[in-house]
Amino acid sequence: MKRVLSVATPFARFAATRRAAIGLLTLCLAIATQAADPAIVRDRATGIPTLIRGHNLGQAARVRSKPTSAPDDAVAVLRNLAPLFSMRDADTELLLQETQTDATGRRHVRLRQQHAQLPLIGADLFVHFDRQGAAYQVNGRYLPALDLPDRPLIAADRALALAQILHASAGRPAGARPESAPELVIYALNTSPRLAYGVTLRYRHPALGVWQYYLDAMTGDLITFYDRVRRSAADISGWLLENEGGAEVTVKGRFNTHYQYYQLADDRYDVFNEDTSQSYPDSQAVAWRDTPYWGAARHPDRIQISAAYNIQVCLDYWRQVFDRSSYDGRGSMVRIEVLCDYSTDNAFWWNGFITFCVITDPFLTDLAVLDITGHEFAHGVNESVSGFIYRDESGALDESYADIFGTALEFHRQPDGRAQPYSDNGGVHINNGVQNFMFYLLADGGQGTNDGVIVYNVEGIGISNAVQLAYQSLFYLGPGATYSNAAQAWTAAALDLNTNWLENVRAAWDAVGLGGVPPPLPTGPQIMANNHQTDEAIVIYPAATTITVALTPENLHYGIPADWWIVGLDHRAQQWYYFDELMQWQTCSGNFAECRPAYMGAVGNLPATTVLHQVLPRGRYTFWFGLDTPMDARLDLDNPDILSRSVTVEVQ
Repeated sequence: MKRVLSVATPFARFAATRRAAIGLLTLCLAIATQAADPAIVRDRATGIPTLIRGHNLGQAARVRSKPTSAPDDAVAVLRNLAPLFSMRDADTELLLQETQTDATGRRHVRLRQQHAQLPLIGADLFVHFDRQGAAYQVNGRYLPALDLPDRPLIAADRALALAQILHASAGRPAGARPESAPELVIYALNTSPRLAYGVTLRYRHPALGVWQYYLDAMTGDLITFYDRVRRSAADISGWLLENEGGAEVTVKGRFNTHYQYYQLADDRYDVFNEDTSQSYPDSQAVAWRDTPYWGAARHPDRIQISAAYNIQVCLDYWRQVFDRSSYDGRGSMVRIEVLCDYSTDNAFWWNGFITFCVITDPFLTDLAVLDITGHEFAHGVNESVSGFIYRDESGALDESYADIFGTALEFHRQPDGRAQPYSDNGGVHINNGVQNFMFYLLADGGQGTNDGVIVYNVEGIGISNAVQLAYQSLFYLGPGATYSNAAQAWTAAALDLNTNWLENVRAAWDAVGLGGVPPPLPTGPQIMANNHQTDEAIVIYPAATTITVALTPENLHYGIPADWWIVGLDHRAQQWYYFDELMQWQTCSGNFAECRPAYMGAVGNLPATTVLHQVLPRGRYTFWFGLDTPMDARLDLDNPDILSRSVTVEVQ
């Protein structure tokens, strides 16, 4: 590092700007929290953070007089970080959605923004705590300064009627009924916030859909609609249950002492025969036989045994690999519905049910195979952890994660040779989406050119490691997640589990056009002018000069008390300036003893912070950002341990 300030000449004064004041507020807040690996990613349009990562975020100012819960801690964190979000009142603007603990012992709290006690669809914040209870990451979407009507112009019953008209006009079957009264919300997913009604129409059986409508509460216009049932199409031919091995297996069931028969059910799952034609002895009942030995020749027997066996494999896999009890982490029972004869050829997930339906092709009864069972079960995990809205990019991510977990489950069961669909002609099944291809490269590695433009060379980390990252990344994603959010989430997962995987994650996301990991930050004080840092003068034409400072301390200096200095020199006037603790640029008479540090405190990480944003007169200016020890409010130029960096601008 260079020595700081070798020339003692008079200071002059810059007019302090509002941005400089906000910059120092951010600086002091970041220092006070002693963030240990700080990074701030901001929304390009609003400047509001979408991700903050560090150590003990926002908790330094909190005095704990009694034990607290994770939701309380999460609100306390956001209360102290509120200036960064332009948040007025964290206690009234945030509503708890979910608190979960992952296999590493980290707690993840999801909070939904609300305005005038109405929930914002598409505005969720996550606060993540390490095993010691310190907050290390905040991510998600927050919308400040909302200006919305106080009350709707459309009545709730009118909104319901409009949704029913829209539903019928789309040619969907009759019989859909409202699940509950229309809910007044603020809809902000992929659009500007609007007062809206949420209307849910569902059929007796979810195979026909659970349709969600959002209508503008002022005009009645349709905002969006989608089917909330998680579905996956399949094109399967042949006797796939036999192709899975066709061997005799033992599954856990139960014996009904009252009726004296054996059921495919235990305290974790049951298999339900959804046939309505009364073609089987157990039609419309939990699958049963009067003997513990089910037939090998009858195809319905194979379907039901395969469904029971595969859901048990799936439940065991999630318990062993992710320490997760059932899809929701709470041990809830899963029902597998087979031989469904509703008007669809499909497999789908809905609210604890995996359903395999067929009416047009008898071969499609073989949907109850391992990878499809794993895929549908994974939708339940996705719904419980992240709550993906099943449309647009978040819906695509829901399907992608289900593909990943279904494939990983099958590989876990048959790791030698990789059963279908993993080895399907170079991964055409697992590679059929953006994140799917990223996962394939992260697991196996590969090199080539994507879209004829992106040249990539990715070193794989193995499917077992890659799927651990996939699961951990879910805790950083919310209902309206995008691929960009997913790239950040996989980065956070690598930081949680193994930082040696960061470069692999970055390379895999780069290969699909979404860099997930920023380049490593240089250590020591950093100072930039208009986002540039060079040893040469930076030429600025008549425009604002923006000076930002940042700090990534070396381990040697972390936690050491120091004076933090920000100073500037106008070369033409030979006048000096310093940035004081009151967020003002001040002049100095020429005696450095009159200067005051910008901050006095322990050396910790500081994200990029603006300290000057102003149109300067023509001339040459140099700015320094430095640390001086010991912490005594004196700038000791003879101290060999002073750390500093400078930047020079030429305003023309």
